[in-house]
Amino acid sequence: MESAGPERNKNADDGFDAVRRKVLSAMLEAAPFEGWTPVALRKAASVAGTDRAHLAPAFPRGVGDVLAYWSMTVDEAMKAAMTGPAFAKLKIREKVAFAIRARLDYLRPHK
Repeated sequence: MESAGPERNKNADDGFDAVRRKVLSAMLEAAPFEGWTPVALRKAASVAGTDRAHLAPAFPRGVGDVLAYWSMTVDEAMKAAMTGPAFAKLKIREKVAFAIRARLDYLRPHK
């Protein structure tokens, strides 16, 4: 059975990660005005300089895949913030609070 969600887009070795990053960036700029729609995705791809031949394999399920990819990038940013000896010394509840703050800080520009 084929996996759903972010696992589908997780493989940066498929050659489409650069396309995903560019399209996601353009989509994040457009979404407050256009929404998370297929039309907005096509416009974002155009702004990102991506044609349909590259968009389809990068996000085969469309907008849902873009959202899954965004979630994955937020997860990666949160994990990166949680590295280092200072984080390791925190108590569990402090680690949870730190992780939530790191995630919210990363998402703040896109509220």
